[in-house]
Amino acid sequence: MMTGNTGGRRASADEAEALIGHTRTLCEQLLEITREQDALIERGETESLVRLVERREEIVTRIEQAGAGLRDMGLDQPGGLDAMDEAARARVEAGLTAVTSIGAQIAEADRRAERAMLERKDAIGRELHGVRGGGRAVRAYGNGAGPAGPRFEDRKG
Repeated sequence: MMTGNTGGRRASADEAEALIGHTRTLCEQLLEITREQDALIERGETESLVRLVERREEIVTRIEQAGAGLRDMGLDQPGGLDAMDEAARARVEAGLTAVTSIGAQIAEADRRAERAMLERKDAIGRELHGVRGGGRAVRAYGNGAGPAGPRFEDRKG
């Protein structure tokens, strides 16, 4: 059967539940990575953070693919679950609700991470400004020269 709008097909309950379960697992993995990301940002572990972001991007790509599969099944359309019996529909709706809830947690964690990274960037900027200011102070006091060498004077008498 066609959903009528995108050429998709109605999903069987088993197909829908399997894909939703897969999507939920991916979202849970992404949430865990997001939590690890928060800890790395807080500790200032930039190199580890870069590697983690690469892993995160791989999972995001897989979630996008799963989302496309859900749309192809018509699960995002009004009436997309109508062909399922009541028990299957309830399971699929619960799965979709769980995925949406995890997505909201990820979005909130991402907002926190973005704020933390901006704060860290600002702190580094202030530190760099202080270092540059310290260099200017050294140059101002000593004109960049080191201590004067010893002087010897002959005195007569």
